[in-house]
Amino acid sequence: MSNVFNDLTVLFTTHNRPNLLRQALRTMRAYADPKCRVIVLANRCEPHILAEVFQIAKETSVEVCECESIAAAESIKNIVPSLTTEYFSFCHDDIGFVPGNKMFWDILLLPLSCKTVAATGCTSNASDGYQHYQWVHGPDFVKVHNIHIPITVWKKDVYETLGGHDLSIPHSNDIDLCIRAHLAGFNLVVAKNAYVNHVGGASMDIIYGIGNKFLSLAWIKLLSEKTNNEIIRKHGVKIWADYSARSYEWEQVEIMHGPT
Repeated sequence: MSNVFNDLTVLFTTHNRPNLLRQALRTMRAYADPKCRVIVLANRCEPHILAEVFQIAKETSVEVCECESIAAAESIKNIVPSLTTEYFSFCHDDIGFVPGNKMFWDILLLPLSCKTVAATGCTSNASDGYQHYQWVHGPDFVKVHNIHIPITVWKKDVYETLGGHDLSIPHSNDIDLCIRAHLAGFNLVVAKNAYVNHVGGASMDIIYGIGNKFLSLAWIKLLSEKTNNEIIRKHGVKIWADYSARSYEWEQVEIMHGPT
């Protein structure tokens, strides 16, 4: 599948944490090099940190796009129309790729050959339900209600048809995006053999400046409640219950090769 990488763009979102970004990009190049265009979306970074981001980008042969917004979803939504590839991936910066994962991107791209699949996600140590690497039961490719970032690959045309991220959702607006994909008749798939290490919860202190683990957890809970309320307002209780609260159900996805 090496030629498919000509149709993939990989996006990393970051805000004022160059050490994590450096780890993510270095391990990507070492263990899971996509051999395609990679862009770092620098979300309102402090000037001295932005300079370091450019240095890291030079070391790892990636591009940098300076973004005015601190919100990753807004930066992603703004840049997608300018991409020329069929697929794009958005990644957190608090991740680390692991040895023995040279086929990482091949595995993630494989389900997208199925006409009804809109997006794929990887497994990690900090994901929920069937995206957690310790869930060892079931098939290699799992159909899920939500894809929990740290890495998601989307078909660009589907993402744009859906309207991209809804920026009115206060937190975890990828949940709303996944709901809209389901309502449009698409499936979401997790590739269990594509694994990445994720520093779960690392965003809270950086973005919100809390500096306290317990306050961070309380803030996450508050944001989750606001997100749930907004999704219920937008889609209704039944859809929220079916596609947000029930995020652990699965069934095998048939992988189609070629047009279907």
